[in-house]
Amino acid sequence: MRRMPLETFESLLQKLGEVIGLPDLQADANGDCELLFDDSTRIHVQWEPVEDCVIFSSDIGVVPKGEIRVAILEKLLSANLFWLATRGCTFAIETQTDLVVLQNRARLESLTYETFSQLLEMFVESTEKWTKELEHATATATGGLGLGTCADEAFHMNAETDPADETAPADEGQYDIQMPPQGLRGLV
Repeated sequence: MRRMPLETFESLLQKLGEVIGLPDLQADANGDCELLFDDSTRIHVQWEPVEDCVIFSSDIGVVPKGEIRVAILEKLLSANLFWLATRGCTFAIETQTDLVVLQNRARLESLTYETFSQLLEMFVESTEKWTKELEHATATATGGLGLGTCADEAFHMNAETDPADETAPADEGQYDIQMPPQGLRGLV
């Protein structure tokens, strides 16, 4: 008997929870599950019922105003070319806040736990890489390290991130995960 899409998504999260030691891992009422890897990398995993896909998304940082803005946006846009520098992910910018969002999606029907965990691990790695890249560029633009001589040099710098308040209770659907050295695939 074929599973319903929501049941399939929930079973992927349940298996992930079992593998990483969070047996109660589940999505909230909106089908969203927020994962915090290594106390710094926040990933949203959500089931999108209209297109029956799993969406991975993460806020990378804010693009600063000023001269460095064009270089950063060009770097992000060029990274989107054929998805090579983003490992299959795509950048977007929320124009009201200048927030850069990294995102990926996969058809739910094509996912096994193995492919789901591989996609998640690659997404976490891409999020970490590009968050550092944007942080580095922001620090340069704000005088943190001095402006580089070309766009690529200027793009390798550090933004201010708000550390999570450890005293605040976790939101429903939010889970803290310490990434094992061998990654998620090593746990399967």
